[in-house]
Amino acid sequence: MNRAKENEARALKGELEELNASNREKSQQGREIRDKIDMLKIDLAAFDTQQGQQLNKLERLGKDAAIAWKWVQENRDQFREEVYGPPLVTCSLKDPRYADAVEALLSRNDFLAFTAQNLDDMKTLSDQFSGTMGLTDITLRSTAGGLSAQRRLSAEDMQRLGLDGWAIDYIDGPEPVLSMLCNARKLDRSPVTLCEISEESYNEIVDGEKVTHFVTGSNFYQVSRRKEYGPGAVSTTTKNVTDAVNWTDQPVDISAKREVQERIDALEREFDELKAEIKPLRAALAEKKEQLPQLSEEIKRLTKEKADIQKVYSEQQSLPAKIAREEELLKRKQSGFAEIREEIHKINVQHDHAVIRRSKLALQYKEIVMKIRACHEAVLEARVMAIEAESDVAGLTERNADIVRQLQEEEHRLQEAQSQLDEFKAIAGKALEAVTAIQADPENEEHLESWKNLAPEITVDELKAQIIAETTRLEFVVASNPNAINEYRRRQADVDRLSRKVAETDERLEDVGSSIAEIRDQWEPQLDTLIAEISEAFSHNFEQIGCAGQVGVHKDDDFDLWQIQIKVKFRENEDLQILDSHRQSGGERSVSTIFFLMSLQSLAQAPFRVVDEINQGMDPRNERMVHERMVEIACKEHTSQYFLITPKLLTGLRYDKRMKVLCIASGAWMPENYKKLDVSKIIGIKRSLVAAG
Repeated sequence: MNRAKENEARALKGELEELNASNREKSQQGREIRDKIDMLKIDLAAFDTQQGQQLNKLERLGKDAAIAWKWVQENRDQFREEVYGPPLVTCSLKDPRYADAVEALLSRNDFLAFTAQNLDDMKTLSDQFSGTMGLTDITLRSTAGGLSAQRRLSAEDMQRLGLDGWAIDYIDGPEPVLSMLCNARKLDRSPVTLCEISEESYNEIVDGEKVTHFVTGSNFYQVSRRKEYGPGAVSTTTKNVTDAVNWTDQPVDISAKREVQERIDALEREFDELKAEIKPLRAALAEKKEQLPQLSEEIKRLTKEKADIQKVYSEQQSLPAKIAREEELLKRKQSGFAEIREEIHKINVQHDHAVIRRSKLALQYKEIVMKIRACHEAVLEARVMAIEAESDVAGLTERNADIVRQLQEEEHRLQEAQSQLDEFKAIAGKALEAVTAIQADPENEEHLESWKNLAPEITVDELKAQIIAETTRLEFVVASNPNAINEYRRRQADVDRLSRKVAETDERLEDVGSSIAEIRDQWEPQLDTLIAEISEAFSHNFEQIGCAGQVGVHKDDDFDLWQIQIKVKFRENEDLQILDSHRQSGGERSVSTIFFLMSLQSLAQAPFRVVDEINQGMDPRNERMVHERMVEIACKEHTSQYFLITPKLLTGLRYDKRMKVLCIASGAWMPENYKKLDVSKIIGIKRSLVAAG
């Protein structure tokens, strides 16, 4: 059901696209028709103005000249000096009576000629009209000087001969145009008159050698002289003067005006028909647009239902596996519970033993307390006895003064005995040295066991007391932990072994650190210098397009994690960000990539580089900026060669004399015999046409 709705939606979108395309096409046709109608209405209004009548005459006399004159008016900024249009529209007659006579001296090309005032403007006109626009019925002339005021006949001679004036004096227009007409048709040397002249005047003009063209009444005369055959070699060509058709004030061409109006009417009818076609088209478009949201909502609903069903189905499919996992977990928990119960049983047994030990200790404590109490009572009794004894002593002291004196004497004798004892100890020390020597003698080994624990300064009573104390302390240690001594010795051995291992490891670590520092000091400064050069070039490239960028090295404690980081900023209101696939668009990444490659241009030693469709995803502005930077960098001397491959060629790009553009002709439209498509021959034909004008 959902797939059917999606197919229906795709079909509806296809119909919408077709209707939109048709609507756009019809609308564009309507705009083009309306533009044509507006232009024709302007042409129709021009029939009622003198300038419009002259432009209409220009279009009828030479369509190419009319097109060229319109282009000149719209592009005057491309010329060094002013360029003048055909005399038909830039000039007029001061006296309409002389229209027949003046036009008799001019040809059709004279009326259609464009006048340039320098050779550069002349070349610009030729390249534009013949080369770019492909116009053929064009006449171009140039003039460098002004209009001369000198005439070959004086005013008195003109009046005497019956001549009214010179043809150029009856034309009103820009001086460069009048100068051009004089250079081309010698209008400043061609007299005219409305009346016929006498035979004498005619003969004087022909024999005078100052005039070669003149018009009298309804006759045009052209005098030809052959000086190499003598003064009598003169011939005269005569033809009738026809009515003027260009510089006249005759009524508007009604047929031309009617033709323009008929074209306007036809376009209006075509526009109405187009409106009639667009109306049902737009109605159908609106109807389809109303159907699309409903269909989209239906597809969303069906998609959600499908997702819910798939979720339930997936959960149902995963239940057996979940049940198996939970059962396995339950088994592990149950086996763990058995272990815990066993551990609890052991703890309970230990608790019972501890309770028994505690009871025994409590009984022992009771006995000890009773003993302490008895001892305390004995102490109290002893103190009482001591007090009584002291009292007795005080009384006896007085009574036993003799005894005290005797005691002092005995103490004196004791001191003397102590001195003797010190002497005896010295003697014993010497004896010990002798004993040591005896112990060193192998013959006395069987007697050593009985001597080795004796010390000369310890008495027998002191030795017995120390033996009793050490025995008691040893009993307490053994009672607390029978293996304590062995455990202590084992751990002490482990501590000594690990201490030696730590010392060795620290020593090796210090050696490795020294080696790393020595090697790192050799290459890290060079790396920092290289990255700094790349970053400087990279930043300069980004500054040229109004952005910012830099290149740096991420230095981690683990050398495997070192990496080059490229940071860019394409907008003013943001900071530099690391270049990745999340923060920048495809076009921005393309710009950053090509700028990074160009930053390596002077560092990486490679004979050439190939760049394929680097402008993919770029907007036209970035395409032009990147291309300009590539041309600027790649066309420098002593750099690698670039091959830039692209399926399209933008217009108006910057080029360099060190670059070459190759346009490859291929595809289904190529002739099977490739020799028929001779590009060099085509270029030669084009150059010939341009040169021919």
